[in-house]
Amino acid sequence: MLPSSLERFSDRLRGEWLPIFCDDEKRRLSPEGFKLDSIGVTEFDASNFMKALDSGLVIDTGGGRYRCARSYAFEQIFWPGRKSVEPQPLTLWIEPVITIGTMARLGLEYGWPTDLLCMQSKDGAFDFAVFRTASNENEFIAGEVKKTSKELGKLTRDLFKFAQNGTIERPSGTGSTVNSFKKWLALLRCRAPFFWAVGPDNYTQLFAVQYNANQTATFTEIELDQLRAPEDIEPCTTSKPNESTGI
Repeated sequence: MLPSSLERFSDRLRGEWLPIFCDDEKRRLSPEGFKLDSIGVTEFDASNFMKALDSGLVIDTGGGRYRCARSYAFEQIFWPGRKSVEPQPLTLWIEPVITIGTMARLGLEYGWPTDLLCMQSKDGAFDFAVFRTASNENEFIAGEVKKTSKELGKLTRDLFKFAQNGTIERPSGTGSTVNSFKKWLALLRCRAPFFWAVGPDNYTQLFAVQYNANQTATFTEIELDQLRAPEDIEPCTTSKPNESTGI
């Protein structure tokens, strides 16, 4: 019987990705500090994560620092704990695992070319994005990843409220509402016609966004088939990100 995606993910995590992360000269961590009970990914997310790496849509540019073609910052899938503890604790960071897996869905399932895919937008507002053309600087599909459906629901409710009221003043505090507001301002900036909120295990919401002249907007939930690349977009390629530019 063939091993499941989650079994293969766990084996590769311990035998491949964890040692690379720990052996990086800027870290020098012990793999013994990794908490096995932190591997809380699902079969669905584990499978897509491996597809993203194995296809070349996302690459490790060194030391477990993952990028795709238009990434403005790297992703890492391990989170180091307190340095005062020996060995220093390490846990799996679920959101980047889902983000990287989402690149596989956009490229391999929905046909977007490698050079139009982005993890971590330039202003840091979006976890991922897709651009309509290689020369376009405004996101066509803007996306955010949350590790639970509850967090995802809070984000979308915040966005609906900001969009309905035309909110452009920063809310008080430092919590999740302020983080949601950052997404809202970025949407007003780029006018992305699609916003994709992605959670664990294929829990997602895709919205068509209509922007109005008075700083308001309308979010309409649509089917995921609408993510498919238009016919005038060349099919997905799996050429590696441009390492010469650090991207």
